[in-house]
Amino acid sequence: EDFHGTAEAIVFPDAWSKLSSVIVADAALVLTGGHSQRDRGEDRAPFIVETAMPLDGLRNSGALGVALRWKSGQGPDPGTAKSIAAICAAYPGPSAVTVEWSDGNGTTARLLSRRVQVELNEDFMLAMRDLVGSDHVAMVKVR
Repeated sequence: EDFHGTAEAIVFPDAWSKLSSVIVADAALVLTGGHSQRDRGEDRAPFIVETAMPLDGLRNSGALGVALRWKSGQGPDPGTAKSIAAICAAYPGPSAVTVEWSDGNGTTARLLSRRVQVELNEDFMLAMRDLVGSDHVAMVKVR
């Protein structure tokens, strides 16, 4: 569930023993957990933290990937496609690459590469955006 700081977060002692090295002041974190059944209907129900991961660690965990997006009939030319492959080869890593084709009417086909995986660092994203444009490149949740 999303947590935007509007509810009180609770970390129980057993969980704190595992998470105390990750949950530190001023860290950007992805928190997972939930609300107890008893508290779900309350306006300010406490969010019970079960896991925490530094946001930087999420990029290289394989949970995020890169999506290359085009509308039908507007894909990259063969030279650009070769350059995309070269950039991907220059940044090998654990993150998936997907290609998304939209018909412009709400239907999208998503193709997930089984062979190509990349490192989602700033240099990779800049190189890809410089090549095809920012509107064609996005980080996406894979898992």
